[in-house]
Amino acid sequence: MNSQPEFLFLAIGVSSVLIWLFIVIGRTGDEKRVTPLIGAAIVLIVAGLFFRDLRWLGYSLIAAGLVLMGFAALRRRPK
Repeated sequence: MNSQPEFLFLAIGVSSVLIWLFIVIGRTGDEKRVTPLIGAAIVLIVAGLFFRDLRWLGYSLIAAGLVLMGFAALRRRPK
């Protein structure tokens, strides 16, 4: 079975979630910078997309990137 369509849908889903998070976070109006936590999350997600041949590794990296992105979103939200 070819896993490329699954990764394509996963990549679209991850991208849409990340865009939504940045839109929600960006509504506060003050200057936003890419923190090391967000940078690490993006690197993990992209690395997961490159490791599509090893499904367990690719999905694990994407999941770890999403968890880090969630932590970064929670830390940056206005109080």
